[in-house]
Amino acid sequence: MVNNTITNFKGGNMKLIFSVLVTLLSLPAWAGDFYVLDLNDAHMGNNTGDSVIELRQEMRRQYPQVRLQRMDLLSVMMVSKTRAGNGTARLKVGQDFSKPQKVDGRPGAFGSDDEKSYDRTLMINETGDSNGVWQVHLKGNFKIRQIVVELGDDDRPVRATLDYNDLHIQGGPLGGEQILALRQKAQQELGLNTQQYKIISATLVAKSRAGQGKASFKVGSAESPEQKIPGRPADFQNNSDWSYSTLDFSNPSVFSNGNDNGAWQIHLRGNIKVKEVILILEKK
Repeated sequence: MVNNTITNFKGGNMKLIFSVLVTLLSLPAWAGDFYVLDLNDAHMGNNTGDSVIELRQEMRRQYPQVRLQRMDLLSVMMVSKTRAGNGTARLKVGQDFSKPQKVDGRPGAFGSDDEKSYDRTLMINETGDSNGVWQVHLKGNFKIRQIVVELGDDDRPVRATLDYNDLHIQGGPLGGEQILALRQKAQQELGLNTQQYKIISATLVAKSRAGQGKASFKVGSAESPEQKIPGRPADFQNNSDWSYSTLDFSNPSVFSNGNDNGAWQIHLRGNIKVKEVILILEKK
């Protein structure tokens, strides 16, 4: 059963915790339980190498009753600031790192206790695996007030984001399809063992030059109906997020008594740019 309960908060500034909750509650409906780790404005880091926060060890110290071996790490929210606004943070799970995220700050506010001087940095575990280390790697001069750890059970869906970096694809309108091989990309880039998962849906973030591009989602031998990809010539070279549209596809194999043991693919026709594909998976 999905657990949406917000539990196990202790200590800390209640206004600060509330502001963190506003962000956390915007997560998908399968959110797990949240645990606040008090770091007490720990001063960490320098500009030459990584400082590391060991989340498993900190969880065991502050929440010894939680059986971590039965839990998955879903996300981490860090409440912190950097002296000059140039620090970065990234989550490491096992051998995989999330993308570095910039953490705001300025010299005049570094010594302040005002909650507004702290940045909120959300890092999601998109590996589909929680084995190995749970760490936050910091580069820069940091002050860390709290870390909110979200834990769930093995039945939770997995959100896997495949980054295509504004890939430009040109496929002919009368056939000439271009194919995004989603299973292979998830395995190679995220280290995801896709054979352990069934695919629920895929979301394509893309645009076409004249709004005439088309996309379909194929799982095994079953393929969804095509959807038109919006777009305008004036926006095609603009890679801002707002210039892209999202197309949602459900797994078509469930409607044809098929299975998802074969390929996971998106088929494209037209003059198209692809920003990313987001997969929702469940463990078999």
